[in-house]
Amino acid sequence: MSKPIRVVAVEDEDLFRELLITSLASFEEIAIIHAYRRGEDALARVVDDAPDVVLLDIDLGAGETGVQIGLRIRKILPHVGIVLLSNYDEPGLLTSLPPQEAAGWSYLLKKSVAEVSTIVRAIEGSHARLMVLDPFLVQALRPRPQGLVAGLTPRQREILALLAQGYSNAGIAQQLIISPKSVIASRDSVLQMGQGFCPERQGHLPP
Repeated sequence: MSKPIRVVAVEDEDLFRELLITSLASFEEIAIIHAYRRGEDALARVVDDAPDVVLLDIDLGAGETGVQIGLRIRKILPHVGIVLLSNYDEPGLLTSLPPQEAAGWSYLLKKSVAEVSTIVRAIEGSHARLMVLDPFLVQALRPRPQGLVAGLTPRQREILALLAQGYSNAGIAQQLIISPKSVIASRDSVLQMGQGFCPERQGHLPP
């Protein structure tokens, strides 16, 4: 059995934070290291905590947002996965991240999470350097019909079609005889255009 994923949670609502960590602790694949009310406290201890994934609310009250805290954590520990779990609904938030930062970021809406296992899957996805998007956010990012063809190049359409079939970046690169970096660049440019894409119901985007 693989080691549990080390998780640090940052949530300013006390009751929700306690319910969240209690629920997550019941999964053997998750190890809750610490739970904090303030992002600054998590930042101060992130090296000692050595998390694999940090679970963050976006609105943490006074001070920096969860996104800002996540970016600062990634500067300290570049390979840490970040899962945003929030009431804040902003479909383009992750697509606005610098392309080199996007891998391993996930974003779920509290209002649409019906089971804790959904959060666990997002944690596992971020730990594996995937981007996991809430289905509601994916739907908001889907292209309008009139822009589906006009907004994409033939190569981008080929790449998205292969993503829909479950190919990884490496698999797509092999199929199209191009470099994995070219695949990533094409995918990121589509996301930046707002041409959202979801190869699976849970919104997984292979790295």
